[in-house]
Amino acid sequence: MPTLEQRVSELESQIRSMIEREKRSVPTGLEPWWKRHSGAFENNSLYDEAMRHASEYRKAQPTPADCPEEFTD
Repeated sequence: MPTLEQRVSELESQIRSMIEREKRSVPTGLEPWWKRHSGAFENNSLYDEAMRHASEYRKAQPTPADCPEEFTD
């Protein structure tokens, strides 16, 4: 049975390997994901319509001022 020191050493080795693998999989200088996807729905009438419906839905939801008895302890 391996000793505690051997087990810890093996875990450290595996972690180093995982870190190196991660470094190789992400190119440096890559733009953040949100910049790469920004504008994906530009000039898209279906997206605009979905956002209008979402806004209407949010505005139709009750607030604590509308139903104070439901929002108090």
